[in-house]
Amino acid sequence: MTTREETIAILKKLISDETGISNDEIKETDTFFNLGLDSVSCIFLMDKLEKNLQIELNPIHFWDYPTIAYNSFIRMRFFFFYASWCYSTNKKER
Repeated sequence: MTTREETIAILKKLISDETGISNDEIKETDTFFNLGLDSVSCIFLMDKLEKNLQIELNPIHFWDYPTIAYNSFIRMRFFFFYASWCYSTNKKER
């Protein structure tokens, strides 16, 4: 399981590769637009992120939550991990 910090590091690297901005210059609070990403580049970024993290994403997440720190797919990834863990733990107790 990838931690939140690892997921953010992966996302920063992908953004850096796409834009040429160094990882150190990319802040979690920067918007994708301010980093130079448009709708087309976000689709390419999403595809790379899906392959890297082996999850399925929805492009609307880049617009509803336009920063790395608040992007819903990062939060949802850990919500589903927690829910799965709770379910498996609860199942063992039965």
